[in-house]
Order: sequence, then C-alpha cells, then structure tokens
Amino acid sequence: MNQGVLLLHGVNLPRLVLTPLAHDLKAAGFGPVLNWSYRSWRPGGVAAIAERVAKRLRKEFPNGVPVLHLVGHSMGGLIHRRLLADGIIPGGGRYISLGTPHFGATRAGRMGDWRIFRLLFGSAGQDLRPDCAFLKTLPLPPPTQSLCIYGGTGKDRGFAPSLPGDNDGTVEAKSAVFPGAASHRVKSLHISLPIIKETRRVAVQFLCDPGNG
Repeated sequence: MNQGVLLLHGVNLPRLVLTPLAHDLKAAGFGPVLNWSYRSWRPGGVAAIAERVAKRLRKEFPNGVPVLHLVGHSMGGLIHRRLLADGIIPGGGRYISLGTPHFGATRAGRMGDWRIFRLLFGSAGQDLRPDCAFLKTLPLPPPTQSLCIYGGTGKDRGFAPSLPGDNDGTVEAKSAVFPGAASHRVKSLHISLPIIKETRRVAVQFLCDPGNG
C-alpha cells in the first residue's frame, strides 16, 4: 500500500497505548507506521512539542517529509494539527483523532491553575484549556479528510457526571468532534480508547476507505 502513518499518543502516556493499532495498520499494508513518543512536560507547550516532532520527521525523511496519514490520541491530535498548520506535513493525507479535545477540556480549565496540574502536565496542559489562545488560533484539518473517534456512553450523562454532557471521563464528546468531520462514538474511557478493538477497526477502515467513516 506504501502509505505512511504517524501515530502520536496523549499527554503523559506511553506510545504503547498505540502499539496494537500500529500492528493493525501494518497488517493492513500501511507503511512506514511511525509510533513515536514525546515528552509532554517540557517547556513550550504543544507548539514546542510539534517542533521537536518536526525535527525528527526531517531526520526520518531527509529528502522531504511525504504525505502521511495522522492518528493521534488526545493531545497527539493537537500536535498533528500544529504540524499540518505549519506545513511540516504536506496536505493530502487523512486525519483521525481519538478523544482529542479540539475545543479544550473542561477539566483542564478547572484545574489549570492548580500547582499539581502544572507539575504533571507542564505548559502543554495549559494548551488544553477551553479559553486558551493556542486552541483559538489553531486551524482545523480539512473536515472531508477527517474522522473524530470519541469515547462516551451515548447518553446525556457521560462517564464523569461532573463534566457536561456525554464524555469519556476526561474529554467531553462535544469537544472531541469538529464541524464537517466524520465521527464515531465508542463506549470507552479516555485512556482505553486507542486500545479498544472497535476504535482500531474503524480507524483502519477509514484510512483504507474514507467513505466508510
């Protein structure tokens, strides 16, 4: 198939959460399948993380970064958006977010000023707040080439009753989907969303045939 995929995990999570999906993509004929780690607690926020990923991409592809499909869990989806907006990755590939807080996470807004939150999530955690400048100015991917997979109960109340509407216990469903993009709900908590078989099946299917998203 000769179509590359870049996988990026969520904040403070290991790349192992995307390893089953990486195996599924390789089995479906995609390649190279890049399942990379990053340090989310370092200074500079999501933009700085994207710069470090960009540097690694240029090293991986010295003759020019090719069109890549992008699959990101949580913050990983925001890093992908930054890479697309900066022109690091050429347009033309497909974009899949897994529980990405495209419009911020209520919990980050509530806890963003707490010292423990800042210690655990660093400056990147501030980029998850619904009112932050980073999200307000970050362009969305082309919706016709995008799929938003999100976790939830499918009811008015999600896994975390303290969060508004349906949610995966961390991110609200309304923030995990952006206008015009295809979407698919999986009954899953945020942390397990990338591992669930249904998530992996739908993701691989969309990359093989985006019309079935």
